[in-house]
Amino acid sequence: KDLGIDLTQISVAGVSAGGGLAAAMALMARDRHGPKLQGQLLICPMLDDRDQTFSTLQYADIGTWNRQSNQVGWTALLGKKKGTQGVSPYAAPSRTQDLSNLPPAFIDVSSTEIFRDEDIDYAQRIWQTGGVAELHVWPG
Repeated sequence: KDLGIDLTQISVAGVSAGGGLAAAMALMARDRHGPKLQGQLLICPMLDDRDQTFSTLQYADIGTWNRQSNQVGWTALLGKKKGTQGVSPYAAPSRTQDLSNLPPAFIDVSSTEIFRDEDIDYAQRIWQTGGVAELHVWPG
């Protein structure tokens, strides 16, 4: 209120690791009774530290951000916890069991990148709870 921000008009957005942070912010706002977010814009979000999806393996050595880069990124964030049961869903949003009551999500990903399958899975899990997600998987 001190900043003059209308808390009913907040959305979160991010690209890659920032997309993962935006998804985590939406989870945290819901779980900690923060502001009711209007939406989440997740562009090729980095959501899953386990690096085991088909697209992660399919594009392991292809592209600017390959599987090795992804493992370095997750290890920088999580250290030895990467890939273990001790990872918080606020660090790796794919780890959350409950994707209900989230703001509408716009998820955008390429068909030829390692994040493809974790992003598709995230959208599907939102839909399974009755939530709203618009998913775009672009060729190439």
